[in-house]
Amino acid sequence: MTTRAISAIILAAGTGTRMKSNKPLSLLHGKPLISYCLSLMDEIPVQERILVVGHQAELLYPLVSGKPYWTIYNHDYQQGIGGSIAAGIQVASPDTSGYMIVLADMPLLQREPLTAMVDKFFQADDSVWIMRPVYEGEPGHPVLFHSRMRPLLSKLRGTQGAKEIIGNHTDHVRLIPWPDASCLVDVDTQEDISRLNE
Repeated sequence: MTTRAISAIILAAGTGTRMKSNKPLSLLHGKPLISYCLSLMDEIPVQERILVVGHQAELLYPLVSGKPYWTIYNHDYQQGIGGSIAAGIQVASPDTSGYMIVLADMPLLQREPLTAMVDKFFQADDSVWIMRPVYEGEPGHPVLFHSRMRPLLSKLRGTQGAKEIIGNHTDHVRLIPWPDASCLVDVDTQEDISRLNE
């Protein structure tokens, strides 16, 4: 596979308050939840992988030891996902073509559709600044942003992530049909873990 000039930014800094434990380390089929995301990103041909940590960061560092990841500590992780996105964007390579914003709590994502979306991103014309999956009419994650969005992404704060940026640029969004609901399934609670462990 050809390596693409994409900076993948994996968000794992949150406190996971609804989980009532360290969410990335919650066990799914005997493995830490975040390990599914990391294994997936190992297979996606991007030029760099940036893991943004915060809450109990010291417990996550060993999971990427020896792997080709930048690990960035977001000192303001308690303020929400926006600051974590900005922290990743600010250290990303200046010559990247785009940013893939990846939520670390989506264990069902698969390599083939994600790699296909990256390919479509590079085949798209200049009118496409944002690309994201959609399944049965519902937009999902990860989201790809063109590098021209860097100034806006690098200033994000708060709990809404990049929703406002996407909403303000709907003419430049392309939705990519997804083969299944994996782009919608995230883990927020112990009940979510229990369902997936069944």
